[in-house]
Amino acid sequence: MNGFVYELDGLAKSAKQLGNSFSSFPPLSYVMKIGPCSTDKNDPSWCDIAFARMQEFLSDFSGGEIHFNLMSVVRRKSLMIEKRMGELEEELALKISMGEDTRDIDNAMLQLKDEMEDDERKHASWRAENVRRRHNYIPFVLSLLRQLARKGHLQPMLDAEEIKAKERHEKEKIREEEEKSLKSDDNEPKRPKKENE
Repeated sequence: MNGFVYELDGLAKSAKQLGNSFSSFPPLSYVMKIGPCSTDKNDPSWCDIAFARMQEFLSDFSGGEIHFNLMSVVRRKSLMIEKRMGELEEELALKISMGEDTRDIDNAMLQLKDEMEDDERKHASWRAENVRRRHNYIPFVLSLLRQLARKGHLQPMLDAEEIKAKERHEKEKIREEEEKSLKSDDNEPKRPKKENE
């Protein structure tokens, strides 16, 4: 923001300024790769600063530990696709005016349209999932339970589930006892065999 890079940590009281970068937003090719974004050490881009901080943060954890989420704020893919399609349309118009072959641009446009449709489907799915996640299902569940009780179906369901729970508990208890006996057998010192045995 305004040439400065900040770390936003939900557990911290405020944003932490990591450094400043007056470079413009790096091209998509820089953002997509892992590693430093800029080749100029005197003028690091924002992702050079962020990458260094992520490396520092991750070095505090061993390879198998995951105690955090790493999220990023990115441009929506469809916006980048629209921009690229605009560029391709300009190239297409130029090639048509010069009488050149346009199959490569046509194929690229078709591929971008497919990517755009995939992105739209993905975002529609996320919107539906968010609606379901935020919906209050309590009135529905209470109404369902009342109807089941009114029709006499709730108590038999509860009784059947109670029997299943007891069976699961007994099986778990038997399994734990078997594991204990196996461990105790493994811990007992082995007696040497007598020659006549």
